[in-house]
Amino acid sequence: MAEPQAVDAYRLNAHIWVLPCPFCGRLHMHSAAPGLRTPHCPDAMAPVGGYVLRYAGPATPKMRRRAAWRQRQNSEVIALLLADNR
Repeated sequence: MAEPQAVDAYRLNAHIWVLPCPFCGRLHMHSAAPGLRTPHCPDAMAPVGGYVLRYAGPATPKMRRRAAWRQRQNSEVIALLLADNR
């Protein structure tokens, strides 16, 4: 099996790194540390071995806006799921 691809990840804050995924093009978020990760892509796009994060500096303003939008979307979905389980 081939070695996992190394990808640049950018610091969003002290706990989260973000990266534009080389496989699906979406912005992925991972815990802030270098190492092997599993992409959040649909299964058909995700490579078998995952990818290896390497720190590449602070997130750009565009990445910060995309991450904020994604976090808002996730919060809305969680709220709807919790409301359905009441």
